[in-house]
Amino acid sequence: LDISPRDKKIEWESLRDNHDLSVYICWDPERINSPPEEWKEVRELFEQDVRFLKLRTSVLWGISSAIDIIKSLDGTRQKHLDSLKSTLGEWRRLHDQTVSDNFVPINQNIVTLPLPSRLHGAIEAPYLSTISTFFEFLISLSIEDFERSSTCTKDIEEELGRLAKFVKDNTLGKSNDFQDKRKSMELVVNCVEIVSVCSLICLLCNELVKPPQGKKGRRRSSDSVKSKELLGKVASKLRTETSAICDNLQNWIDLN
Repeated sequence: LDISPRDKKIEWESLRDNHDLSVYICWDPERINSPPEEWKEVRELFEQDVRFLKLRTSVLWGISSAIDIIKSLDGTRQKHLDSLKSTLGEWRRLHDQTVSDNFVPINQNIVTLPLPSRLHGAIEAPYLSTISTFFEFLISLSIEDFERSSTCTKDIEEELGRLAKFVKDNTLGKSNDFQDKRKSMELVVNCVEIVSVCSLICLLCNELVKPPQGKKGRRRSSDSVKSKELLGKVASKLRTETSAICDNLQNWIDLN
């Protein structure tokens, strides 16, 4: 599977909505006087879906750069570090622009309209704040900046705690209204994905701090010990908060 950015030359303007919207005409044909593709709500929905795809692509390219960092030799590693830093910067700008644009979800009270874009759940869930902190931790380990690694470790612990609270607030803290349940389920799926991506980055960090093959008998340096100690804290916190999220979800299921 090739997930490399390929110079990031995606022709976003060439994307087209491939939804079969003709089915919505069957719900209320006497009230529909134009093709669904021409509806203002549908055009805005497509714009939101494209923005959502751009945000998702930023995560994918970040993972691709992180994998390249692990696979690279010291001489080529800086290029991939710069690529990851650039991707994080673009992701932050796109996220901030999306928040600033204040997109309005499509009306859910009209049966003849599609479901809202996943963009809104992606912005509401802490994708950027949580995943980017893990990427920053990986970068700090790569350049052996242990002061920065310590700061990232504390940031990660705080972000994971907020993530677990976010799941609890949007499940056990919500009503049994159908629309609330649909939104809660979407946010839960997003949070599970966040945990999965963070777990992958954690595994990549482990590969980064492992001693090179053939040097296992050598005495470990203080830098190596420090790296593993910080990674151990991150992994432990990730495991603890993942368990807390699982417990919250089980309690939510039991209540329903």
